[in-house]
Amino acid sequence: MHKFLKPFLIFCLSASCLLAEENPLPTENSFQFHKDFNDLKIETFAKSPMINSPVAMDVDYQGRLWVADDLAKIDKKTRRGGRILVLEDINNDGKADKATQFGPKLTSMPLGIAVYDNVIVVSLSPDLIVFTDVNRNGKFEEDIDNKEVLMTGFHGFDHDHSLHAVVGAPNGQWYLSTGNNGADIKTKDGKEFHVSSYYSRNPESMGKKSSDGHTYVGGFGMSLNPDGTNAEIIFQNARNTHDMFVTSFGDLYQSDNDDPAHARVAWTMKHSNYGYASLEDGSRSWEESGKSWEEGKVTAYSLKVDRHARFNKAHWRENYPGTTPPGSMWGSGAPTGCIFIEGDELGEKYRGKFIICETVNKALFSFDPKLKDTEIEMGLKTDFLTLKPGDKSAFLPTDIVLDLNGSAYISDWNSYSNGRGRGNAQGAIYKISCKAAMPKKPTVDFNTTAGLIEALKSPAVSVRWVAVDRLKKKKGIFPELKKFYESTNNKWYKARAVWLMGLIKDVNGKKFIESLMNHTDPQFRILAMRTLIYSYPQEKMKYLKLAVRDTHNAVKREVAVNLRDASYEDSKQMLKEIVKAYDGKNRYYLEALGTAATGKEKEVYNELVRPTLPELAKWNDLHKRLAWRLRSSEALDDFMNCLIVQKPDLEEFRRWIMTFSLAYTPEEQAANYHRIKNLNTVFNQDDFQSTTHEVLEKDLVDKKPEVMAMSYEFPKAYGSPTTLSASKEIAKLSGNALKGQYKIGLCYTCHKVNNVGGTFGPDLSSWARNTSLEEVIESIVHPSARIAHGYEKVVIVENDKYRVEGIQTGYGYHAGSIKVKTVGGQTVKLAFRRSKARIKKLENHSWMPSASTMGLSDQDVRDIAAYLKSL
Repeated sequence: MHKFLKPFLIFCLSASCLLAEENPLPTENSFQFHKDFNDLKIETFAKSPMINSPVAMDVDYQGRLWVADDLAKIDKKTRRGGRILVLEDINNDGKADKATQFGPKLTSMPLGIAVYDNVIVVSLSPDLIVFTDVNRNGKFEEDIDNKEVLMTGFHGFDHDHSLHAVVGAPNGQWYLSTGNNGADIKTKDGKEFHVSSYYSRNPESMGKKSSDGHTYVGGFGMSLNPDGTNAEIIFQNARNTHDMFVTSFGDLYQSDNDDPAHARVAWTMKHSNYGYASLEDGSRSWEESGKSWEEGKVTAYSLKVDRHARFNKAHWRENYPGTTPPGSMWGSGAPTGCIFIEGDELGEKYRGKFIICETVNKALFSFDPKLKDTEIEMGLKTDFLTLKPGDKSAFLPTDIVLDLNGSAYISDWNSYSNGRGRGNAQGAIYKISCKAAMPKKPTVDFNTTAGLIEALKSPAVSVRWVAVDRLKKKKGIFPELKKFYESTNNKWYKARAVWLMGLIKDVNGKKFIESLMNHTDPQFRILAMRTLIYSYPQEKMKYLKLAVRDTHNAVKREVAVNLRDASYEDSKQMLKEIVKAYDGKNRYYLEALGTAATGKEKEVYNELVRPTLPELAKWNDLHKRLAWRLRSSEALDDFMNCLIVQKPDLEEFRRWIMTFSLAYTPEEQAANYHRIKNLNTVFNQDDFQSTTHEVLEKDLVDKKPEVMAMSYEFPKAYGSPTTLSASKEIAKLSGNALKGQYKIGLCYTCHKVNNVGGTFGPDLSSWARNTSLEEVIESIVHPSARIAHGYEKVVIVENDKYRVEGIQTGYGYHAGSIKVKTVGGQTVKLAFRRSKARIKKLENHSWMPSASTMGLSDQDVRDIAAYLKSL
């Protein structure tokens, strides 16, 4: 038996996909700044042929710009390769006039570079490579210089969801991020970390515990010492954190790259789980687990109440206990490089701004993060830098770094596509500075204490990191650090001095930091706690016990996330204070509380929560949220009985039932199945029954792999083929959006358009908004030209009788199973070994039939494009 799909389109596209021709490089006149930032100017610093496609950058203490350059378009045979370039402005005219290649051509595209004095750190999956330029000449000479693979095991060497740049932190550590291709790492001090998900290249590691006893999922961030020791995973289950920034207060910001309609930036709470894949082991995608009621609501009222209302809550699993709020989302996008400005070199109004590169919107966005209650809120985005309306230039900003004088370099990959190595061989680097005179580039002095303390002010992160690294080894410098602290009104400069006061292990420095735990600003109190527990780990519990008495919830949050691995006995009194301070509303605080209770949920609920609860009928949201998040067996039983007694309405019921959808063990899976069945006997109205059915089917009833007994194939013929014009010519036609709306109804079998349709292909509701007309047309005419992220794993599973075509969404080698999203958006789980089936992976293939194959005319294509652009 065969099931056939009869769609008109299957768009296997990302939000920034297709253009066959090469668009021109922007000029200075192509750009415009937001009206609030019109005191800035932009100039070209370097362009092809000096560079090819710059991906990442860093500035060293000499003011040289180091660039990770993509050569994939140049190497047409392998479509891989990269190099490290060192760019210099010898004559100080604001233009690069010298480019030196550091080392040989690399095996793949380097996604990150960091330069600490003469130490060059290159992110080249599967390896994190550290080069030492011994003679500091900007060239790698094998007989003189050193090369060390500091870490290996980051999967996805040919994929951008892999290892990204190392960033320096104010405590002297390095931070790194990697996308959800997974990792199996062994550190220099013997720790093992296993991170995987349905998307990863290491499915055999799904559910596998790391050395610290925790299971990690998806894209993640890690802190470590520069020698590769003392590594710790600090967040997990992102999609593809392309870049991070650690402020001088130790706050971490990140950009999560390229997922249609849910692009985001976030301040990151320690131990956050962002929920992109299933929380238990990452084996299910958000599409598989998403519920019908989680889809966005686009109404004037819903958007007024919640600007994120139009987004699908399933995407980041916001309705599941254990996930941290995703941050600030804006829809279709692909954020990449980022900076947090802490100085005044560009002007005082830029201090405290977080700026990101955004490749889909071909722009730079600005945010003004502010501490609000428990968390730091990103706030609304502002279009910092955009192309002028109507400008046809290709602009793909991938990174932003600050120079020694505070001006900003912007790298432009210019491939016009997020597909690696599929765009132009042309790129550029631009420089943003004040229209008024910028400060003169300082000469950095790493040889004297005074020079190092002055270097703490550097806007270039890697430069001030070197200053920290050298100053922390000096003795007797507390008076100089205190003088530096007291001489400035810049709070970020002050914070840099505070970290060093801890790192030098000076008794007077320690006392000074302890005094800051009574500072009037809660951010300084958090800074003091972070500094003390990092510099004096043996006294960690002492300082946490002091800090938990703080009246500000942000300070209590920081205590909570640092209690994750503490025993119940050691943390009981602090947990009591944390529970007592919960207001029943703030999700960040609730998740921090849940993190603190990790591994001790039963004791926390039974001893600290349950005795304070009223009778079930009188439970309010505070009581319910605590049981919902803590999830011990007693908490879940009490919560189930509370729902039975209180009989909430449908909307509230759907919010609460999600705590029963998680199952970290087979025993919990069975227990939650029966709890939901018990709820079924009370909530027997149709809407409630369909709700519980969805939860059971999508979360708890894990389908066993089945022997193949049916074929799922896409149709091979759709009628009489047509001959179409080039996309450019079709674009010249006049489009009729109303006719296009009628035609697009044929897509509903596989695509959602404005909340109508199926789920095989991407949601098309907002895709065309930031996509040029020709790109939209090209995607219809030539669907296999570009394949979207998440749709690359095109497979055919077949044996002598049956054939299943679709997209691989899960794979278990040891279990002998493969999940395939196939015709109509349904997912089948196949026992491929027992079926004696072969798995064939197709490269650069889309299941979408071309417009010609579908029998469409030029006008049909133009009308469809007009409708998609009108949404």
